[in-house]
Amino acid sequence: MTSLLRRLFVAVILSIAVAAPLAGFFRGLDSCGAAPAPVVDSWDSAFERPGIDPAIAPRLALTFPRLDANEQGMPAARGVCLKCCMPGAAPRDARPADGLYADSPAAKVSNATVERFLTKVLADQRQLLQAKQAALKRWDSRDRVHFATWFGTTSPAARQTIQKRVDTVMELSKRYRVSNFRAASPSKPGVFAYVYPRDPSRMFLDKEFFRASSLDRAGTLAHEMSHFLGTEDHAYGVTKCKDLARRSASLAVQNADNFEFYLEGRK
Repeated sequence: MTSLLRRLFVAVILSIAVAAPLAGFFRGLDSCGAAPAPVVDSWDSAFERPGIDPAIAPRLALTFPRLDANEQGMPAARGVCLKCCMPGAAPRDARPADGLYADSPAAKVSNATVERFLTKVLADQRQLLQAKQAALKRWDSRDRVHFATWFGTTSPAARQTIQKRVDTVMELSKRYRVSNFRAASPSKPGVFAYVYPRDPSRMFLDKEFFRASSLDRAGTLAHEMSHFLGTEDHAYGVTKCKDLARRSASLAVQNADNFEFYLEGRK
């Protein structure tokens, strides 16, 4: 009896030890709001390539039950949503993204072609991230001017925030595989992609993503992955995001499109 109680005690302690960092990462992300960036090591407890660790999934399901179907659609209150951060839990039955690569069944390409395509997009994204890792370390006058263009400040705190975000998105990008991408459902005109921030193992792609330039596609991945770290969609587009940086550095630092344009090197 004593041996059984000892084993039960150890099992409970291990369960808490594994679940705690994951719960800390997901806490507060329901509204796609700002949340502290997780320690990079926490991805190890949240991921088992290509998806959520099966040992953690049951506890995750208990902690964050799925929403009803009518709660899983695009939030109407958000207005035009081009690259989105979605509330609630991601649908578990989403289909792979390969069907969105072409506009018609006749133009449908092979799974191998889609795999090469998305693998290249991930590689392009990592090149953008590597360039900014170097810039944030170098931090010369040109780097600071570009940083201020998109974030409205060159403060040490803002620089540290973006450095941590770049590093963590890089870690996530390295873990992503083609199987982590899903098709947007339903497909909507003008939409590139969206994520459910409580599930960093999946990204939903819509038709505009496949029609975009290679730079836009790589930037879109970074935009969406930043939502897993608590960024918002306060503004979309180069003009509005530059204006946001001039008006409010704090909002610009937390805006996903500002982060994307910074990575893309937009002027």
